[in-house]
Amino acid sequence: MIDTKNNLNREEIVEWALGKNEVIVDLTEEELIGGALTSNDAESNEDLDGDIEIVVTKVKHSDAVKTLTLEIQWAEENDLPMHEILLLKNVKEKATELASSKAVQKKIDSFFKTI
Repeated sequence: MIDTKNNLNREEIVEWALGKNEVIVDLTEEELIGGALTSNDAESNEDLDGDIEIVVTKVKHSDAVKTLTLEIQWAEENDLPMHEILLLKNVKEKATELASSKAVQKKIDSFFKTI
């Protein structure tokens, strides 16, 4: 629905849509913190009424390795700069190290059935 009472012209709307008319507000650190705390208090009061529960799932190391492998392939196919590809490879290497360090070796007993 278009508000026919606004006084914006076409150029102002295009500037807004392209983000060219950013408003820069000079706030002190205290004002920023105070505003954040005030908005958090309002949100927490709303949360108490709604009983909203947020569940965070942890990404598995093996899933990260698979995804990074695909990202590296995409980056190479699309001729991204080498420094960006190397960054992805470094992150993949760290994920691989974490995956192998968290792996638990099976006990030899687990390979034999008990009768």
